[in-house]
Amino acid sequence: MARRGDLLIGLITLVGGLVLFALARPFGPMPGQNYGAGTLPRLVAVLAVMVGGALVFKATRPALTGSGATVAEPVRPVDRAGILRLAASFGLMVGHLLLLRPLGFVPASVLLVGGIAMLLGRRWWEAALLAILSTLAIRWVFVQWLSVPLPRTDWLILPGT
Repeated sequence: MARRGDLLIGLITLVGGLVLFALARPFGPMPGQNYGAGTLPRLVAVLAVMVGGALVFKATRPALTGSGATVAEPVRPVDRAGILRLAASFGLMVGHLLLLRPLGFVPASVLLVGGIAMLLGRRWWEAALLAILSTLAIRWVFVQWLSVPLPRTDWLILPGT
């Protein structure tokens, strides 16, 4: 069962990476720079292809070598708490999309990352630290390095805005 799941997720990730790479190809470099709007999607696509390929290899390797257990794995009961965390994560992402324009990128992203970190069992101060540092790092990469404008927060003064 786990091998079939790895194979399916690996194929989906591999194909998704190839599609993303193909869709990002038309985005050329920005004037005066060697990179542009397609740089990050291409990087994510290459990583997705690598991860997907590794999962496919892992799932098919026992069949290729003739090794591996043939005993069926027991079916585990559905983890209701896990499903609730997944639903809450989805709700946080929808909330992030809805709050981007009124609040701006930084506050909306701090809420998203902090909320997901709390759902994953981090203490409040760990979640807050992770949310603030990761949001500022992501903002810096997009605004300073990639020159991609993000939704602004008028009441929050940050360097480079």
